[in-house]
Amino acid sequence: GGEKRGRTEEELWHTAIHESGHALISCLSGNMPDYLTIEAREGVCGYMFAANERKARTTRQDLLMRIRTLLAGRAAEIVFFGPENGITVGASDDLRQATMTAREMLAYYGMDDNYGLAVTEGAAMTSTAVRKLVNKLLRTEMDAAVNAVREYRDAVEDLADKLMEKNRLLPDEIAGVMSFYGIDNK
Repeated sequence: GGEKRGRTEEELWHTAIHESGHALISCLSGNMPDYLTIEAREGVCGYMFAANERKARTTRQDLLMRIRTLLAGRAAEIVFFGPENGITVGASDDLRQATMTAREMLAYYGMDDNYGLAVTEGAAMTSTAVRKLVNKLLRTEMDAAVNAVREYRDAVEDLADKLMEKNRLLPDEIAGVMSFYGIDNK
């Protein structure tokens, strides 16, 4: 369709891998995406939407899985294309959101024993101490995402193939691929 105009097959494949990485981790965390697309819209090359990302009672584990899901697009790029040629600017918003979530966990929600329970605001949010702890948390979740993409590489690739065929996948199509690899979203 018209959404593909101006993008090469290589660019589309890269986007399909990136979005499939997000979908994998979302499914592994029990959060089936409502849709997955490589259609370019509103300045993004592709998109995964999962409505129940935030719950009324969000736990530390929920936030860690949100961060891991956000980092999974970059993780898939690394696994499939390598750290030099695979990493693109396409993950910039994912990285921004993951960083904000990690900062909130530390500075607002008291969810890090090393940082403590004191709420931090203003300039202290970007202090060296906060930055180090945020980076440590992000690195841990990135490593977990890379490991999951490596373990389920075939599932990511099959999902990306389907995205290349159809441009957009709905929950039953995503679940079909995931269940083939033993990933039950229930």
